[in-house]
Amino acid sequence: MGRAPQNPEEIFTEFKGDLQKAFGEDLVSIVLYGSGATGEYHPGKSDLNFLVVLKDDSVGSLQRGLKHVTKWHKRMVNTPLFMIPAYIHSSLDSYPIEFLDMQANYRLVYGEDILKTLEFRPADVRVQCERELKGKSLRLRQVYLEAQEKPRAMREIIASSITAFTSLFQGLLFLVRKEIPKTKREIIELVSQEFGLDEDTFMKLLAIKTGEAKATGQEISELFKKYVGEIDALGKAVDRLPLEKEESET
Repeated sequence: MGRAPQNPEEIFTEFKGDLQKAFGEDLVSIVLYGSGATGEYHPGKSDLNFLVVLKDDSVGSLQRGLKHVTKWHKRMVNTPLFMIPAYIHSSLDSYPIEFLDMQANYRLVYGEDILKTLEFRPADVRVQCERELKGKSLRLRQVYLEAQEKPRAMREIIASSITAFTSLFQGLLFLVRKEIPKTKREIIELVSQEFGLDEDTFMKLLAIKTGEAKATGQEISELFKKYVGEIDALGKAVDRLPLEKEESET
């Protein structure tokens, strides 16, 4: 125990067994999502993210899983998202991007394939995309000032924000009816094509996040300026997207 798995499948049987012991018949499904469900998993660097669907998500019920959560942290498993089916279905209008992200890349480890049948309304996805773009644009400016252009702080901003943007990009691809690719590189490539973005800027940001590329303080500062400019341009492009009529309208 305490070693990051070389392959997520290594832990499936034991992880599933622990949750079955803890929750018994209340356990509906276990889903691996994120990098562990794609070709972007890197042992020792990538965390493993699970959605655990229960019949009862009360604090009293969750208490049964306390010791297992602590145990699996040592194997690079983040604290799972515990939800009940009703919560998932009632949240699709408020947080469609998060569930789109899960649905795009996941592996069913146990039980009911609850993500497969989820459906999303374009209007809901658009509202969240617009809200996230505007909020993240403001946040990028705020953290830029807080970082005082210090290279290490700027790298940390890039690493945390580019992952969030690739999730948002999946929502944008849904809006223009494109199949969502599996890897971040493919997502960046396709969204750049569809929305006229500078693909090279986002690829450099991703390379800095993964450690594949190095950059001086001056280079990072210049790249960050381009980054903010591209996000602003993307926000305007989304504003120009035609509004879709609801199916119920005539």
